[in-house]
Amino acid sequence: RTKAKHVQRVAQVLLDRYRGRVPCSATELTKLPGVGPKVAHLVLSVSYGVDSGIVVDTHVHRFAGRLHWTDPRRARTPEHTRAALESFLPRELWGDLTVDVIGFCQTVCTPVNPKCETCTLNSMCPSSAIRVEPRSPRSDSREEQEQSSISALAYEP
Repeated sequence: RTKAKHVQRVAQVLLDRYRGRVPCSATELTKLPGVGPKVAHLVLSVSYGVDSGIVVDTHVHRFAGRLHWTDPRRARTPEHTRAALESFLPRELWGDLTVDVIGFCQTVCTPVNPKCETCTLNSMCPSSAIRVEPRSPRSDSREEQEQSSISALAYEP
């Protein structure tokens, strides 16, 4: 219900204030009802190809915490995690990070019972439940493609 109301209100505001055009800055987008930094950065990335910030949802937030890319005492919210990640990840990775990490977390680094034994980041993940030697991908499965993309992001801040 709330999302539907926000969509209706946003549509009306876009017509009234922006002549039906979607703003092209995070500052303007976050002035719209129900639009926070996550949605603003997502809209800019998808609609305009502008990587104005890392889109941090619960998956990205969990992933960053498990890899100890963020300090759990400081990065208690996705917005804190976004600021922390943006402080050390190169800007050219910001756009792909969200898509790659979300897919990876839906299939491998799940909230409950993560598949640590098949994870390509296992050997460097401080939160891994099981230690196994890294293996090289042998097929083109979706899971392995996502893990390959994730491996490219395996920074140690």
